[in-house]
Amino acid sequence: EHAPADGIILLGGTDINSRMYGESNRFCQKADYTRDVTEWALARRALSKELPLFGICRGAQMIAVACGGSLYQDLCRDGKTAVSHTYSYHPLVKVQRELKKYLPDMLVNSYHHQGIRTLPPYLHVLAQSPDGVIEAFGTDTRQTVGAPILAVQFHPELLAEQNPDWCDLFDWFVNHR
Repeated sequence: EHAPADGIILLGGTDINSRMYGESNRFCQKADYTRDVTEWALARRALSKELPLFGICRGAQMIAVACGGSLYQDLCRDGKTAVSHTYSYHPLVKVQRELKKYLPDMLVNSYHHQGIRTLPPYLHVLAQSPDGVIEAFGTDTRQTVGAPILAVQFHPELLAEQNPDWCDLFDWFVNHR
């Protein structure tokens, strides 16, 4: 017997197989089919049960895919940006008010080469990098129906090593359970 979940967090990791969002592989690196279908099912379950859903890096990408969005298989080679987002730091721009209260700083880390291409209409861009890559998205905080969603392309758990205030993003998840 399994205890019911109060919410779901999807974490970082390998690339998501491009077949998950209806494309053939052009630039995807190693993917894990079992993890892909498991996380997709977890995200869909959270949506159907209206459970809080929090995604970090790959987890953010999986949430977008599970909701019907798509990814850039490689931000540079797909032409989204000329700036590598792998192993770098960059500021967030165009940060929406509902996200700002959870961010102690606007400088975030970046360990990804894939990124969000499209989001379904019920998900909103909450922050971008200076070159326009979606760095955070979620549902409207005023919504009263549906799963609360927050997804970030960066790794707050690593940023928290220098500044524990980055844990406020995890407080969002705890407070929505």
